[in-house]
Amino acid sequence: MGSEEPKTDVGRILASCTYDWYYFNLYFEWLGLWICEEDVERKEQRDSKSVYYAKKIEVTQFGTQMMPILLISRNVCAWNIALRREDGEFNVIPGSILDGRFGAYLSDEDQSAQPFFQPFINLFSKDELMHTLPRNRKQFIDGRYTFKVSLTNKIWRKLTFSAKHTMDDFHQIIIKAFEFDDDHLYSFFMDGEKWSHDCIASPNDDFGHADASKIQICAVGFITRQKFLYIYDYGDEWTFLIEVDDINENAEQILNPYVQETRGEAPEQYSDFY
Repeated sequence: MGSEEPKTDVGRILASCTYDWYYFNLYFEWLGLWICEEDVERKEQRDSKSVYYAKKIEVTQFGTQMMPILLISRNVCAWNIALRREDGEFNVIPGSILDGRFGAYLSDEDQSAQPFFQPFINLFSKDELMHTLPRNRKQFIDGRYTFKVSLTNKIWRKLTFSAKHTMDDFHQIIIKAFEFDDDHLYSFFMDGEKWSHDCIASPNDDFGHADASKIQICAVGFITRQKFLYIYDYGDEWTFLIEVDDINENAEQILNPYVQETRGEAPEQYSDFY
C-alpha cells in the first residue's frame, strides 16, 4: 500500500483500518504480514518520538495469503465470542451469520460448522494446527427446568419452567414469588460476577446486552448445579443467587411457570433489608 488507491476489497479494508494504527503497523510487520517504510518527514513535523507513521506498507507473500482469511473468512467480528457478546448476543456461535450488525464482515455465509483452522491448513504444518481450541455448541435441552432462587440462606424459592419460557419469564416469576413491583431493570449474570459482560438483561436495557425476552431457557445451555446471579433494581441492587436444581428432559411442557416451593418471608421491596 502507498499513495495509490487499493484495487481489491482486502486492500480497501486494510487501507481504511490501518490509517491511524501507528505502532500497531509494526506489530504486524513483526508477525511477517508486511514490511513498513517509516514516514520520517511526518514524524519530524509532529516533533514526537513516541508516534510512528507508515509512509508505505508492502504486503509480504505470507501476508497476501493471510489477509483475506483474517479480514473475510475468519473475520474477528464473526469469530470472537467476547466481541459478539458486547454487541448483545448471548449464546454466541462463532462463525454464524451476523445479521448485518458489523459492516466490516463481508461474507453472508454461515461458517459455524467449519473448524476455525480450516482456511489456514495450507499455510501451516499439521503439528502447529493441532493446538487449535475446539468450539463446542451449547445443547438445546427440552423438558422442564427447576431453579432455586435465594435471597439469603433462609429466604428462597424454587421455580419451575418449561424449556420454551424466556429469561424474561424467569424474571417475571421471581418478582412475583418475592412480591416485588415490576418497575425496575434487571440482569442475569451467568458467570456469577456482578456487572460482567456475561449478561442477559431487561428488554429495556440500553447497554447492548442480550435481550432476556428473546432468549429461551433451553438456549442458555444450563447444567444441573450451575450457579449464577440475578440483580433487580440497579439502584438498590437486590441480588439473588440462582442454582439449577433440576433439568427433566422427559417431563411434559407446562404452559405457565410456577413457584414449586418457598422458604422464608419475602422482605419489603422498599425497606432497609440490606
